[in-house]
Amino acid sequence: VCSSDLARCALRWIYRNSTKYNLDTNRIVVTGHSAGGHLALMTGMVPAGSDLDSECPADDSEPPLKVAAIVNWYGITDVDDLLAGPDRKTYAVAWMGAQRDKEELAKHLSPLTYVRPGLPPIITIHGDHDPTVPYSQAVRLRDALQRAGDPNELVTIPNGHHGNFPDDQTLRAYSQIWAFLKAHQLQGPADAASPEVH
Repeated sequence: VCSSDLARCALRWIYRNSTKYNLDTNRIVVTGHSAGGHLALMTGMVPAGSDLDSECPADDSEPPLKVAAIVNWYGITDVDDLLAGPDRKTYAVAWMGAQRDKEELAKHLSPLTYVRPGLPPIITIHGDHDPTVPYSQAVRLRDALQRAGDPNELVTIPNGHHGNFPDDQTLRAYSQIWAFLKAHQLQGPADAASPEVH
């Protein structure tokens, strides 16, 4: 079982318990930072019927999983890009291990693989000096989504590294996130107040 499977299982649990907890499955927004950003992208972008749903398959009577929007904070979008070449990262090599089919597995676990028309709105926040997940991955995701006609936005943090952004830049990012969600009818009246920064 990989983390993407578990994230999809968590989404399935929400669907199965939405009536019990009075949850609106049409307004689910997934988000995460770093590895969590990658999981948020995978959770919202993987198509229905993928083998990544095999741990928690849907019954015939259940609707396909979907989310209303994705907020990606500097998540990986292309795992294979991190296995070799100028963007090689030791953490990615260790993650894939010595598996013979690691290139194919990397493609299977890369959000860029699942770009296609009809995806939910996606907003990405990424520092342009990120030493851990190259900023170019965020740019490539934005460009691919634009080519597919999917609503998206890239919020660039100037001189930003892998998180720990200055408070003013974090507040700017949140302001753009709220505006993005509002533009897609996903901001309720209670969301209007500025979020706290912790």
